[in-house]
Amino acid sequence: MPSQVQTIISSLPEVGSTLLGLGIFVFFCGWMAVLLFQDRENEPLFGSLYTAMWQLLVLLTTTNFPDVMIPAFHANRVACVFFVVFVILGQFFAMNMITASIYKAYVKNNAQNKIAAIKLEERN
Repeated sequence: MPSQVQTIISSLPEVGSTLLGLGIFVFFCGWMAVLLFQDRENEPLFGSLYTAMWQLLVLLTTTNFPDVMIPAFHANRVACVFFVVFVILGQFFAMNMITASIYKAYVKNNAQNKIAAIKLEERN
């Protein structure tokens, strides 16, 4: 178990660039959401960049998809295009890239740890 924790911790720097890409994607889409939906009455979800980014992270996990999209959809039906594009790019591209980079980094570091353990065992 400790070797697995060590492998996970050593994999984090390699995954950082992909997580940074996700952060930039959410930042850009949050900025677009604030510009598109800010002037709507009773629209607390996209009033500031911080709340917009938080709501888009919720939307990206598809935990509460209707709660995020429906208020903007009722104000303007074209808003559906923004949310559909965001979910498609986020779920089918960004999240898969993150999963792939985590898996790749884990396998690489796990193999390095196994080689190091074998070399250590051969010395003894």
